[in-house]
Amino acid sequence: MEGKSKNIAILLCGGSGERFGGELPKQYVPFGGHPLCFYPLKRLSESELIDQICIVAKQDTFPLMEDLIQSNGIAKVNCLVAGGKTRQESVYKALLHLKENGASDEDIVLIQDGDRPNLTHRLIKEGIELARIGGASVTALHATDSLFRSFDGEKVDSYIPRETC
Repeated sequence: MEGKSKNIAILLCGGSGERFGGELPKQYVPFGGHPLCFYPLKRLSESELIDQICIVAKQDTFPLMEDLIQSNGIAKVNCLVAGGKTRQESVYKALLHLKENGASDEDIVLIQDGDRPNLTHRLIKEGIELARIGGASVTALHATDSLFRSFDGEKVDSYIPRETC
């Protein structure tokens, strides 16, 4: 692909799942017969718009991820990077790895959380198109849940109109 920019996906699967409170980090919890991270990984792998996938995971979960990739015939994964202490550090480590291994400034990098299973072709396509036009893009979806603010964590002080979120 020399001379042609690439679309590279970084799939973030390095979270510890502390708030989730399970035995496994949330992205590895079974959902519909597969770990939660399987769904965005599969969608990215099947997308004709994505040229390669870099997965960020905790070092001790590499065997889980490698098994998931091999047992499901997931294509396009060309790197598995150990995550950092924070999401920001994990993204940075993946970007450094990509840059050290031939990624160029013209490449588009899509960053996807491994515990968000509802990635669609439309979101991938629009994210890439808008990043090419404006240099960057962030996907945001309208909130469907009821939202409220509590200053003391015990009583509701106000509701936030979901139409504004």
